Amino acid sequence: MPDTPQAGDGWPSWVSATVLTGCSLAVVWHVWVVMAGADHGTVVDAEDPVIPALAAACGEVGQVDLIEPVQLAGTDPAGNLLPCVRVQVTT
Repeated sequence: MPDTPQAGDGWPSWVSATVLTGCSLAVVWHVWVVMAGADHGTVVDAEDPVIPALAAACGEVGQVDLIEPVQLAGTDPAGNLLPCVRVQVTT
């Protein structure tokens, strides 16, 4: 995650790994993307055109399992909630 996340910033975070067969793993990642907007309506408007592009980009590296709106607590300089989209990807 960037030190001071801004709208449009994105980063992956590892969630888990499940052993399948032999040495193969199913690895689950969360991809976080910061959205512009201070209220729910503004964030929803900003998310709508971004979701298909996020699904396509994340689909290049794995299976997109879920895309959902989330808020990260205390991650902006003032400690406010930061509106994000979280994409769950299994590789």
